[in-house]
Amino acid sequence: MSNRTRKERSGKCFVYVLATFVMLFALVLVFACVVRVRNPHLELTSATFNNATLLIVFTIYNPNFGPFYYHHCSLSVLYAGATIANSIINGGAVDFRQTKHIYLTLNLRSHKVTTANFFAKCSGTVDLFTIIDVRKTVQMACPMNLDFTSHAVQAFQ
Repeated sequence: MSNRTRKERSGKCFVYVLATFVMLFALVLVFACVVRVRNPHLELTSATFNNATLLIVFTIYNPNFGPFYYHHCSLSVLYAGATIANSIINGGAVDFRQTKHIYLTLNLRSHKVTTANFFAKCSGTVDLFTIIDVRKTVQMACPMNLDFTSHAVQAFQ
């Protein structure tokens, strides 16, 4: 009778161990689906200008479950392929699932510009749970029309 009890017990142990592995695999699968690294979003929020000075507000939104540390951001205003204004932001961080507003003042090198293109590029890393560091580079290009009578920037997307 003790042989029969031992066989039943060992069968139960195998089922428990197998069920534990299946639950752990399901947990890892759900974790991997929820916590995938996405690209941060750049958006030109507002822009105004006065004479040759362009005031720009753009936002960086981080949709990840870890902070986005940007190390180098370059911003340029192009007219007919030539750079008429540029700026560099050295570094900073956007917390997880947060938005950061960045305010810039750019001096235009030309006074007769009516249409221009705004171009931004940010490079950095997304830090997930202080274990995984993933490099991400995001870019944004936005055409804009400058209105000299109202000192506003129109038609930017």
